[in-house]
Amino acid sequence: MSFLKSFGKNLKKIRKSKGLSQEQLAELLGLGAKSISPIETGKNFISSKKLELLCNILETSPAELFTISEMPHQEDKEMYISNILIILKQLNIKELKVVGDLLSRYIENDKLNYEFTRDSIK
Repeated sequence: MSFLKSFGKNLKKIRKSKGLSQEQLAELLGLGAKSISPIETGKNFISSKKLELLCNILETSPAELFTISEMPHQEDKEMYISNILIILKQLNIKELKVVGDLLSRYIENDKLNYEFTRDSIK
């Protein structure tokens, strides 16, 4: 599953769990009524400004949206990197900083969760 499709799948699951339609979420984000479907199907992505608002609306963390539920195969690594680079190249410098901060927090959070799990097993 591609990075964009995984993000979209997570978004759809969280949106539905909050009882929101695509149109309602689009309105809350200040987007067109049909803009959520392409994001949920992995055909489009959301700006970093809207990503922060999205997390607030859905009361979720970026980590939940970016979590890849199925472990990718090693040969898919280049595809994931390529998809991420396509997205990053569309961003301005402020948006890149936000994404960098989100990734740093995600990685740090993931490390903390791993350490907590590993320590609780001992």
